[in-house]
Amino acid sequence: MTVTTPQAGPNQRRRRAVALLIAGVALVTLVIAALWQRAHPHVISASIEMDASPADLWSVLTDFEAYPEWNPSLLGMRGTPAVGEVLSFRTAEDGFDIKPTVLAATPGRELRWEGHLVVVGLFDGEHRFVLEELPSGGTRLTQSESFRGILIPFMAAWLDENTLGEFEAMNASLKERTEKAVTDS
Repeated sequence: MTVTTPQAGPNQRRRRAVALLIAGVALVTLVIAALWQRAHPHVISASIEMDASPADLWSVLTDFEAYPEWNPSLLGMRGTPAVGEVLSFRTAEDGFDIKPTVLAATPGRELRWEGHLVVVGLFDGEHRFVLEELPSGGTRLTQSESFRGILIPFMAAWLDENTLGEFEAMNASLKERTEKAVTDS
């Protein structure tokens, strides 16, 4: 007994071709959008100056176990501030669990990590703390994040509205904690 497969008619072949074309265009569009976002991140930044040395600030910034005592933005921070290490924390505002990888950890100068929401390219963030010694002997802290991914254009206004305030609140708390530590020592 021979079984034959029915041949697709011209309408069915056309529908398949159109479906494949639409899927191909959608895939190419997503790839282009992801590449464009990598080259053009959405950046949020907040700076603050404090009467403390970069070494004093670094000590407070990297004391992750003490974060619940003062940090209004990052809860339950765990890990080691060393290149290649994976940190773990929960954001206070939206409750996301983040497990970023440390990209830079230069004592008294820079702490930087990168994390991803679900999969790379969807919603990625490179978070950075830069410590600059001021001529007056204090320190300027700049906290910033470069957001990339195909969801970012749809979330930029929300990020601007919510994340900048979190950075400012964390910077103010970090300043207070660091200056108090310097005064108490």
